[in-house]
Amino acid sequence: MTEVAAPELRVWASLCEDVRQELREPPWGSVIRGPEPPTEGAPVLADATLAIDLGRAVSWLRRLVVSAAAAGGPAATIRPGRLSRERALDLLAAAVAEHEVDELAREMDAEPGALAAVACLGAMPLLHAARRAVERSVPATWAHGYCPVCGAWPTLAEERGVERRRHFRCARCGGGWFAGWLRCPYCDSNDHRQAAALVPDDAGARHRVDACEACRGYVKTLTVLLPTEPADIALADLHTLELDLGALARGYHRPPPARRAASTRIVAGPVPS
Repeated sequence: MTEVAAPELRVWASLCEDVRQELREPPWGSVIRGPEPPTEGAPVLADATLAIDLGRAVSWLRRLVVSAAAAGGPAATIRPGRLSRERALDLLAAAVAEHEVDELAREMDAEPGALAAVACLGAMPLLHAARRAVERSVPATWAHGYCPVCGAWPTLAEERGVERRRHFRCARCGGGWFAGWLRCPYCDSNDHRQAAALVPDDAGARHRVDACEACRGYVKTLTVLLPTEPADIALADLHTLELDLGALARGYHRPPPARRAASTRIVAGPVPS
């Protein structure tokens, strides 16, 4: 995978590396699920409770904020000293549920977009730990365009191996699920007459954008031999940013967050070792 050249992107690549390091540490969150299975079409974490070691979570978020702020720009408005335990809990809850953080940003006098981006990265260790805990509960026949674990839209798609079977991948929790050949994750169209492919000249046939003329949505598709490691999906997304820019320039877009894990609760509590 090539290096990220733009200085502002190198900052986010460095933050993704921080997340990868944190993923190697023992988890600071655990999943508490009710006795009933999720309803049809609901992600596994819907209505679950995630208990976290709040002290470790706050320490991790403050380290991430310091790294982000050191680069300057909008992220410099996020001050670690204003990230209290209560705000850290609220920030993680907003990130998991894909809610806006505007109110928290006002309380912290931080730029909302930068705070939301840092919150998304900050919640990844929690969501990856939750995915590892519940992935055996994911239905083998999952047929929806959103992540079966956390409910987010796919970050990208992969065509794997010689057969080039297409799978969607989620950077938030590291999940993956079968995508179908032409299927649009957003409107579920599989009409080849509504499908478009954008292939940049310098990427050959390895990477492309799969776009849908029905809803004007798009998803990046990467050709790989083996599945990308869960911890590397965010970096793969960052390293293929030129595909996003090309799709946006042609009027395609990604829809707003799905927010299908809006009822997931985050609480401070004991985390089993």
